This record gives sequence, structure tokens and C-alpha cells, in this order.
Amino acid sequence: MSISSEPYAVAVVGAGVVGSAAALALAELGLSVVLVEARAAQPVVADSGYDPRVMALNGSSRQLLEQLGVWPLIGAGHITGYQTMKVWDGDGSGHVEFNAAQMGLAELGAIVEQQPLLDALQQRLAAAGVCVERPASVVAAARREGVMQLQLANGRSIAAALLVAADGAQSPLRERLGFATRSWSYGQDAIITTLTTSRPHGATAYQRFTAHGPLALLPLGGADQRHCSLVWSQSSAEAARLMALDDGDFCRELTLASEQTLGVVSGCDRRYRVALTQRHAIDYVQPNVALIGDAAHAIHPLAGQGVNLGFKDVAALATTVGQFIAAGGAPAGLGDAALLGRYQRRRQPDNLATMAAMEGLKRLFGSANPVLRLARNWGLNQFDRAELVKQWVVRAAAGE
Repeated sequence: MSISSEPYAVAVVGAGVVGSAAALALAELGLSVVLVEARAAQPVVADSGYDPRVMALNGSSRQLLEQLGVWPLIGAGHITGYQTMKVWDGDGSGHVEFNAAQMGLAELGAIVEQQPLLDALQQRLAAAGVCVERPASVVAAARREGVMQLQLANGRSIAAALLVAADGAQSPLRERLGFATRSWSYGQDAIITTLTTSRPHGATAYQRFTAHGPLALLPLGGADQRHCSLVWSQSSAEAARLMALDDGDFCRELTLASEQTLGVVSGCDRRYRVALTQRHAIDYVQPNVALIGDAAHAIHPLAGQGVNLGFKDVAALATTVGQFIAAGGAPAGLGDAALLGRYQRRRQPDNLATMAAMEGLKRLFGSANPVLRLARNWGLNQFDRAELVKQWVVRAAAGE
């Protein structure tokens, strides 16, 4: 494999929102960066006009995107701030309500459509001079003479002191480089689509826990407030049955499953089904290589924290590299194992703690044990009355 005539300081593989943000953050440090993506751009256009792929971004994610100059480019019509969150046990009377105003916050978070966010990132990447190779899959990767050398399917060869793998939960690059992982299937799939409802959402996010999985209704913009994003986790068999229904029958079942929280579900866009698996890399780094986002850790979407953890990875990696550069470190030294170890120590404990919490919630609400059911409902109601504890939880979820 030959070395590119103009080697880069950093090569990021994976141009999703986390990989693109990482490429931009590292380029902002004055480093030469190339961003590699295997797939051609595939914007999703739905009948409702909303991207079905949305993410619930917390305060720390918004702050990162503001610092990178991305947030103002997304467009207000594709960002929906929510001031209230209502969570309840579908098999009992337990409930919790979070209200931003009562906690001295402008909002609890924001629902952002993925494609407009990607478009904004692409604008900033172009302005920052980041080279983008797309579509271009990595067909070979090897560490030689202190750099990572990549061979791309389009015939290009790239050399970089630091290789950042951001190519998703299945991460071909992670597997190619021999990173060990622990993973297990939840036996669940998530059904994702955009809904039209008879009642306005009132800038409120809803989540109903059931023994089969959580059902989340996330508010989307629009003057009538009658569109929301659905993330409905179900057993794989039940998800297959629901996907086979026509739109009318699906909406009727969803109206019942949501307890008519937003009235009648009167319509839905095309539905997507995603298998849910928890996966965690035992190590995030090797010499010259760092894993970020879902390539390092994939969790259940029940609290919407996956992308927020990924953005925290980006911030930690950029901080680690920035401190190295500010101390006089040369770009050629970015692959140093001790340097990358600092990034891992910054992120691994937080990611593991969040993953453990999500697994605990899933097991708690997935249990049919009547004693445990009574206990969790009592606990939810007690928690709802504990304002100081609720404030702490909200601020922790916001990344503070």
C-alpha cells in the first residue's frame, strides 16, 4: 500500500453526524483532515416533509454544535425545542413530569432532523477545507512507520497519523482492526416514522414504558404542532407484525398503544424498522486509532442518549488533541498511545455508566413481576415529587 503524496494529520471514517462533527472539530484545530464515507448521500424525503431520522439533542450537544458554527445553519424549521417531558408506566399508575421552567431552563432539549443537521455540517466542513471522499469504502487498513495507511475502493491511498473510526454500530473498520467488543441483542426492533395527530403536542415529549418496550412521541415543528416523531420499541416478532399492517391499521393500533395521549393518530409516513443491540468496545483506542460514537458504544434508544454520548466523544477527543497541539505537540504525534489513552479515560466511565443505567431501566420496565411493578410505580411517583432530584437528573442528562 503506497503512502499518499500529501498525508493527512487525521482521517475520519464515517460521515454521519458524529463523524462529521469530529472531522470539523479537529480541522478547527488547524489540522489537515480527510473524511471518508462508504455510502453516497441519500437524503430521505417523506410525504410530511420531515426527515424520519431525528435525534433528541441535549444542552452539551447543542453547545458543541454552536461552537463549531453548525447550529445556526440547521434552520429553525428543523429544530423543535421541548419544554416538558412526560414519562409514565403503561402497566401502572407511576408517572414523572419534567418541566423546563420549573427548573430554571429555557428548554429540556431539542428534536433535530438528521438531514438538515448533516447539510449544515457539510457546509462547515467545506468552509474548513476538509477533504471529503464519498462514496469510498475502506478496503485495507494497516499501521506502517507510525501512520495509518488506508486503501479506498475508489483507488485512493490515504496516510494519517490519527485514524478516527465513526462508521456506526456495525463498524467494518473496528472489526478490520481487531477491536474486541461485548454485545448482545435485545430481541427488540424499533419502529421509526413521522406521525400526524389530532391534538397538538404542546412542545412536549412523551414516553410510555411497557413490558414490550418504550413508546416515544417526540414533538416536531410546524404551526399546528400536529406532527411528531415515533420511536416504538417492540419484540422483533411484534415489530414484524406491526410493520406488515397497512397505514390505517397501524395508526389505529398506535392510537391505542399511546393511550390517545395526542388524540387519534391520523396518519404516518413510511415506517422503518431497526434492530436493537447493545455493543461496547472493550478498548476505544489503539496506537494511531480512536473509536467514537456508535463504533465505540451502541445503546438502547429508550432515553435518546446515543448521539449525545457520541458528541461528548467528539468534544473529549478534540479537547485531548487540542491540549496536545497547544503544548507544542506535532501532528505526526497524534497517534501516540499515551495521548489517545487520555481520550479513553475521559469517555469510557461515562459511557459505561450510561449504558448500565439504560440496561437497568429496560430490565425494570420489562419485568412482569407484580412486586417489582408496584415498586417501580411507587418509585416513579415518589421521584416525581422530589424536585431537587429531578433537577439533578435533568442537568446530568443535559451533559452538565
